[in-house]
Amino acid sequence: MWPLVLLGIWVLITALEQTTSWYARCGGVVVAFSLKSLCGIVWFWSVYPIEWLSIPVSAWQLPAIGLGWFVSGLSLGIGGVLLGLVVGLTHRYLSSVPIRYLLYSLGWVGAEVLGSLLFSLVTYGEGGTITTAFSFGYIGYVSASLEPLFFFASVGGVYGVTVMTVFIVLICGYGISRLTGVRRGLLSGFLVGSIALSLIVSEDDRVPVVSHGTTTTVAIVDTNFKATLGSRVGGAVIRQRALIEALQSARASGAEYIIFPEDSGLMRGDDSERSFAALTYLQQLETDGVVVIDSGSIPTPAGILLRATILDGKQVTQHVLDKQYLVPVGEFVPSYVITPLFTALGWGSVFAALERSVGYRPGPFDRLSADLTHIPGILFCFEGVDPRSVEKLRVRNVPFIAHPFSHGWFQSTSLLTPQLTMMLRLQARANAISIVSAGNQGVGAVYLPSGDRYIPQLYAKGALWEVRVAEIPTRS
Repeated sequence: MWPLVLLGIWVLITALEQTTSWYARCGGVVVAFSLKSLCGIVWFWSVYPIEWLSIPVSAWQLPAIGLGWFVSGLSLGIGGVLLGLVVGLTHRYLSSVPIRYLLYSLGWVGAEVLGSLLFSLVTYGEGGTITTAFSFGYIGYVSASLEPLFFFASVGGVYGVTVMTVFIVLICGYGISRLTGVRRGLLSGFLVGSIALSLIVSEDDRVPVVSHGTTTTVAIVDTNFKATLGSRVGGAVIRQRALIEALQSARASGAEYIIFPEDSGLMRGDDSERSFAALTYLQQLETDGVVVIDSGSIPTPAGILLRATILDGKQVTQHVLDKQYLVPVGEFVPSYVITPLFTALGWGSVFAALERSVGYRPGPFDRLSADLTHIPGILFCFEGVDPRSVEKLRVRNVPFIAHPFSHGWFQSTSLLTPQLTMMLRLQARANAISIVSAGNQGVGAVYLPSGDRYIPQLYAKGALWEVRVAEIPTRS
């Protein structure tokens, strides 16, 4: 897709410069940015058929998903107005081409950030957050697949990659447009050859050698629990037995840290078998010195909390942390714009059922103590889409980032996973820190401070779980 992105940047900016009407300029950029955003969130369709709601699958789902996809893409695209204004004013009043192109590049980033803010307003509801975190569709995630552009993640993450992508494309396009004949052909050939070479030498999923600095061993537990497992007869027992088996295997590996996927719920203690497993492990923490990161849904009068429980064998105690950035529709109902819109179309009962199923709220425990420097930062599922999420966690001087996630809502993650992978690669590079993910209906991986990603070798496997063990570099 990156050739379309690079070409599209040049075509769009050139068209904006040549357009004299402000209405045409702003309208055109909104259409372009909306199409770009719709491509970035095409994974919305991967939830069909939605089987985890307390209502039967019916004909309403496809049009409802389509409408939500369109409204979300449009809200992200409206931010493009800012780029239209920047191009129009800068082209009129500045003659310096490099300075103009630099301002265009900054304007592009600003337009994407503004679109993220508008998306949070459109999807706002009780449990939501007004934020610029939703970064799907940012062109930096596509262009970062080119190794020379990925380098700029070190100076601003996806924002830095986007600024440099737009600036380099515009400078190269301007240079080519000024040449004629053979020179234009030679320069074009050189650029195409350079891009092709960067793809050949780009990083893959090979396992790198961790040869220097401080390291630690992490056991990654991946599970394969469908969203409907809990509603099946005996499903809860099957789930908990699998988690206990995985815990025993991970402990046997000798790892210093064990990470479970989001909402595994091993240590919630709401049935005798789970309570016994947690109690047994707690009694052994003092001699083991292992840190276990689990999370689960906690019903409260105010709503459902997604809470991480950290069993700290190094200090023989327990810590808790609540998820703050929740998923619109998936974890809370966007009741201010989306619900009235869908209710007007006759789908009010759907959102009533949604409220009963996904009434999550941010919890009161929003941070860990600053002196817990041996406890990794906890990056919940979906929080990784915030380009600054890892930067915020690094304030506590954490050894690495633990990223529990779950894709249980999706029928397929082939459209979602590549974007999430690039998001984490860029954040690992930008913050020079290791990120370790553990997934339900997904494969955990290690993201090194260099931005390289690899999947650790399999250590043990059960019917519904796998354990992988990795040695990772940590911050001392």
